[in-house]
Amino acid sequence: MTSATTRKRNPRGQGGQLRDDLLHAAAELIAETGSVREVGIRAVASAVGVSPTAVYRHFDNVGDLLQASIDHCWTIFRDGMMQAVGSSEDPFEQFRNAGVFYLEFAAEHDALYRTMFRVPPDADKASSVVGMQAFDMLIAIVSAILNANGDDRDPHFVAVQVHTWVHGIAGLCVPFGADEAWPETNTLLDGLSSALNLDPA
Repeated sequence: MTSATTRKRNPRGQGGQLRDDLLHAAAELIAETGSVREVGIRAVASAVGVSPTAVYRHFDNVGDLLQASIDHCWTIFRDGMMQAVGSSEDPFEQFRNAGVFYLEFAAEHDALYRTMFRVPPDADKASSVVGMQAFDMLIAIVSAILNANGDDRDPHFVAVQVHTWVHGIAGLCVPFGADEAWPETNTLLDGLSSALNLDPA
């Protein structure tokens, strides 16, 4: 939507839709500019087609809006991860399903994915609370795998290794997936689980 677009007023009781639209617009702008410091209330309002006053009805200030937008992206990611992992009770299958979902999310929701790893100005925390919930899910899966294999490594440390590895695949390989120089993501996930000894013993 352009600044010239005038948004129609939401029907009574649907103000939540405007809030979601504002969060999505903020996420898109954060990804587009590459910095949370470049995104302001007026820019978000303009993208949605409302006045800045309408934004302030939902958020006290730009910092609240940006943090809520990042949390919103993480919530979508976390909920999708829960669904992917919940399709199996086997931790090895959960691990693979989580990896596939992660890479698909990064490819299909590029703006949301990039926004997830931004930090609002003057924030007193480095990551979203919801983001940590998603990471805790990964720790639980890794812990179950290590227990099944009789492996006494620290699940938190191994989960950090997994996340940095998958994040690297998402950042380097997904955008250039059409290039024959890159292996298929499934092959890369196989290499990850094998290298980190997370395959069935």
